Amino acid sequence: MRSVLAFAKNYMVSFLELPNSCWPRIILSLINATSGGIVFFLSFYFVKILHINIVTAGAMISCYGVGTIAGGFLGGKLSDKFSPSRISIISIFCNAVVFLLFLKLTHVTELILCLMLWGTSSYIFKTANNTFVLRQCKSGDAEKLNAINILYTASNLGMGISAMIVSFFSQYGFHYIFMLFAIMMSLVGCYLIFEQNSQQKNIHLNPVLTQMVEGYHQKDNKIVMLGLGCLFLIGLIIAQLGTTYPIYLHDLFPQMGLKSSGYLFIINTILIVLLQVPVVGYFKHHNKILMMGIGALLYGLGMAMLSVAVYYWIAVLACLVESLGEMIFISLAQLVCYQYADEKKKGESLGRYQSVFATSVVVGPYLGALVYHHFGGKIIWYLSGIIGMVCLIACVVFVKKKN
Repeated sequence: MRSVLAFAKNYMVSFLELPNSCWPRIILSLINATSGGIVFFLSFYFVKILHINIVTAGAMISCYGVGTIAGGFLGGKLSDKFSPSRISIISIFCNAVVFLLFLKLTHVTELILCLMLWGTSSYIFKTANNTFVLRQCKSGDAEKLNAINILYTASNLGMGISAMIVSFFSQYGFHYIFMLFAIMMSLVGCYLIFEQNSQQKNIHLNPVLTQMVEGYHQKDNKIVMLGLGCLFLIGLIIAQLGTTYPIYLHDLFPQMGLKSSGYLFIINTILIVLLQVPVVGYFKHHNKILMMGIGALLYGLGMAMLSVAVYYWIAVLACLVESLGEMIFISLAQLVCYQYADEKKKGESLGRYQSVFATSVVVGPYLGALVYHHFGGKIIWYLSGIIGMVCLIACVVFVKKKN
């Protein structure tokens, strides 16, 4: 009982340690993730409602991914040159326009352009919003890591809420869903305008003062490239969750149907929402680069365990290991890429992080499908384990050279 109370206390302390100015933006991150979760259900809308063939629908969804790559890069660049708040306002209103367009558009070419605009504006907002939050954290690495953890938790929670919204409103028609999110994005934009007008003096931080307060990290492009390289490789594994992962589990446990992967997705979401903050907070005083490598290893190891999942409980155990690795790796990789970037290019570095991850998610499904088709599912999970070990070795070697 005492351990449970201690855990709850530490959990609440992690939330209370963040500056008050971060919380509205964390809530906006949750709302943006909720709207972004609709993309996973658009293939159903395109095929069943608009009667577009499934191959074309798949290619159309990929265009959203192309937009996210551009959005991450642009969001970072623009956040360094202009106020992240202004960039957030423009991008969120673009999102509102996209949902209004979905109400009317039915032609494939028009929908492709709309999807690319959506992916771009959504990731511009995500990058600018994250940059704003991290700039509010002036107490050091621990506070920034805490903010990243909570942002990631909010995003995962938003995806779950999105699924519930679609499940409820789809019976009335997707047009109600599009209208709902158009209104939500418009309200978010109006709030950001009000926030900017009321807190104009607090938007830009003095870089010299920031260095004095939070502790200066000397620019190190090698560390940033290490983080981005590991992120791309782990992103290739993460991309399998939407393609080969559910197919493999369905083939492995056919009697369960889609529940075989559905249960694991639910477990993963619950674990991240409940444990992301305290688990990563526990490792905040350890070497960040080394812990990033350990997180990558755990993620790859969790996926590799699927190759021996003859019983469903092994798949559940693999999910637990993979979820732990995801919690540690994603937060620390983002922190490393942000902290060791040039002081005047923090937003750009965060944008590169988003773009690299988006690229791996776009490329990963195609590569995974090729491997699955020619060599079978187990090879994918063996390769995932190898990727995790390669990332850990790279991080260990880098730390040793630094020391």
